This record gives sequence, structure tokens and C-alpha cells, in this order.
Amino acid sequence: MPSAQNRVSTVNRLLALVVNVLRRVLRPLVACGNSWRLHHLYRTPHGRAVYWDRRVREIDQAWGQMTGDYPLLTEILTRLHPSRLLDIGCGSGRLFPLYHDLHIPEVVGQDIAEHALAIIRTRYAHLPYRLLCCDISALDFPPDAFDLGISNRVLMMVPPWEIDATIAHLTNICRALYLNELTSADASGSVGGYMFLHDYPDLFARHGFEITDEGDLEQQHWYLFTRTAPAGDEPTALTNCAQGIPQ
Repeated sequence: MPSAQNRVSTVNRLLALVVNVLRRVLRPLVACGNSWRLHHLYRTPHGRAVYWDRRVREIDQAWGQMTGDYPLLTEILTRLHPSRLLDIGCGSGRLFPLYHDLHIPEVVGQDIAEHALAIIRTRYAHLPYRLLCCDISALDFPPDAFDLGISNRVLMMVPPWEIDATIAHLTNICRALYLNELTSADASGSVGGYMFLHDYPDLFARHGFEITDEGDLEQQHWYLFTRTAPAGDEPTALTNCAQGIPQ
């Protein structure tokens, strides 16, 4: 008869085999469940706010201090010299030191994640910028309120069923828009879940904007869009038209 030690060894091998089988069976189910939850979170602005609020620390640690695009943005901001600037999806304020160094008079930072704005209030408490915690579609400003809007890897997070309305809103409140978003050049198979490929030249053309400059930043492609039609009346002061979270 087999010894007690051999019987224990056999049982352990069987248990290990069962565990491995369960892992192989359950792993796709868990991944499917996570994908399903993410899909439903992204159906509403509130769901997206919950999702991105949970990822604020992770994103800030990975990209919150990056300055690789500062030379390009310095050239663009110096050329356009905006008085009123909208930082779309500003996150933890990665570009705020650049705005300060270039003496941009008025800056509004918008983000859907309250925890990201909380980091700004601590890290850049000395900067007098207005912060708005809301979805892009909820930005309440009159036409041409901003000379320039900047979107760095933000519009690629807007789902296809909302992107046209989002761009329609931004082209109404901004005279020009700089975009560095996900394109086919740098997608690398990562599209899906919360990142989407959009045809920005076509989307902006629908709303009377054209490409006035573009280029490559490493593997990323950026655009500068400006309105083709004449600008309307001068916007009122930002302090009279924005409802947001005070500094």
C-alpha cells in the first residue's frame, strides 16, 4: 500500500491540477466581466468620472511630471499668444508650470476627476487658475470664450457616440484647438475599452475648423485647428461666465 506521504503528495498534485484548470477557465470570465463593467461605466459621464477618479494617482505617477512636449507647446503658445486658455482634461496640472512661465493671463483647467483637481490645489496652490470638475459637455461658456483649447490624450477617451457633440461644443467655445490624441500611428493595438480612434480632421471640418498646423511628436501626431469662418462678437470676461470650483 502507498505510504501516507505518497498519498499526501498525490492529493497535492491533484489539487494543483484543479487550481490550474480553474484559473484557465475563470480568467477569461473575469476579463469579460471587467470589460462589461468598463463598457457600462463608459455609457454615462458619471460612470466615466468614477472610473478616472480611481486612476488619478496611477496616472499622475506615470505622466504627471512629463515635459517632453513643452518645447512644441512653447512654440505654439508663443505664436498664438492666447489671453484665455482652456486646458481640456487637465489632470493633475502637468502643463500648468508652462502656462505660468509663459504668462498666460487666464487659464481654466477642466477635468472629470475631482481627485486630479485636488492634486492641483495642493501642488500649484500659488497659481490663480480656475478649476472646473465636470464633463466636457457641461462646460458653460459663451461662443469664443477661449482663444485656445488644449487637449492632450483626452478626446481619445470620449466614446464614439459622444465625440461629434463634444467637438461641436469645443469648437463653439474655442477659437482654436491644439490636439495630441491617439491616431493610427501610435495605436499599437491598444484601442478598445476606454481608448478610441477618431478621425479628427473630418470631425473638425464638420464644424467649420481646418488644420492650420500639424506634426509628429515622437510616435504621436498633433494638430492645430482654427475656425475657417470669421469670429463672432468678443466674449465676455471669464469671471462673469464660468460656474466652477473656486481656488
